[in-house]
Amino acid sequence: MHSTQQLAPALLQRVLSVAQDGVFVYQIIRNARGVLTDLRLTMVNAVAEQDMGQPANELLWQPFSSLFSELVQTELMAQFRPVIETGRGAHFTTRISWPGSNRLAWLDMTVVRVDEYLLASYVDMTQRRAEAEAARLKAVLQQAFDIDNTGISVLDVVRDADGRICDFRFTLINEAGLRMSGFSREELLGRTLWQLYPATGINGMFHQYVSVYETNQPYTGEHYYPEYDCWRDITVVPVDGGILVRYADSTVRRKLRDIIQQPGIQVQDVLLRVPAGVAVLQPIRSSSDLLSPIVDFRIDQANARLANWLGRPDLVGQLLTNVVATARESGFLCRCTAGYERAEPQTCTTPFDIVGVVQVCQVSVARLGTQLVLAIQDTVSTSRGVAQQV
Repeated sequence: MHSTQQLAPALLQRVLSVAQDGVFVYQIIRNARGVLTDLRLTMVNAVAEQDMGQPANELLWQPFSSLFSELVQTELMAQFRPVIETGRGAHFTTRISWPGSNRLAWLDMTVVRVDEYLLASYVDMTQRRAEAEAARLKAVLQQAFDIDNTGISVLDVVRDADGRICDFRFTLINEAGLRMSGFSREELLGRTLWQLYPATGINGMFHQYVSVYETNQPYTGEHYYPEYDCWRDITVVPVDGGILVRYADSTVRRKLRDIIQQPGIQVQDVLLRVPAGVAVLQPIRSSSDLLSPIVDFRIDQANARLANWLGRPDLVGQLLTNVVATARESGFLCRCTAGYERAEPQTCTTPFDIVGVVQVCQVSVARLGTQLVLAIQDTVSTSRGVAQQV
């Protein structure tokens, strides 16, 4: 502890009793009318001296307005003032910039007044706050991942003894990805692509992963897994130390498109051959004019899979907006209309009320003659390991 004058024993004892980490002792400076004008530093302990970045002999007897000029009119001085005026101590958290280094810091500070001195002891909370903020951001990121209906995985590069990429390790995955993988988070995270999927070199995209990371160029495409007879829409982007893979099942969309494009295909064939819940819709227009806008669709046919899954044996004859309550506000009705009017297949996600439980489902739509075919995947689920073996 450094000081240029002999302090009263009671003051010195008080300094020691309130010391948590760093300690400053200021003399209260008033004008002739007794109004607070400034504070003068009269004592500083070794921790505070180090944080200030200056030796004590250069700090002592300097005014607060000189040491912390940017804080004179800020919250910190506003916190000091009532302690000085009322004599009641205060405890608060404040942010300051250390004058010797301009390092920003969060301090948990306790302030008391003893006679005409102000004692300020503090604990530096900067690292703890940074760790808490990092944890919060990680939780927010995980939440953002988890609300996405497509699978998302982050994998770190693994290199061999020669420095070549030999594997990728799972470090982050969202809930949709977990459902598609069939693994638990504990089973998957920390393990590598080759450990979980030995056939990755034959059926997966390992070499594409390596290329994305080494060239720093993203990849977007569709990949077929013959052993599962399924397709995936896949996007791979480089990230620091690895890659981020986003994937969605495109099997239903692909098969719906391929079936509808066959010459002479009949509606009944679509209902039987598409591996999903399927409904055939008739557009309803605002008037009898064929150029008038579509305002809804009527379900003309539906396969048993869709009726059973929705718990709606009465689907035929229902309006689309009655079956999908959010069809208008979610934009689903617009997607269906666009798919019909443009005769272009569309894929989107939309919430369905499944016996009182809302599930977000992937829906593919395609025009067939004067009707619209909807193919709905009831859940984001696959055979174990398909989604991750990308």
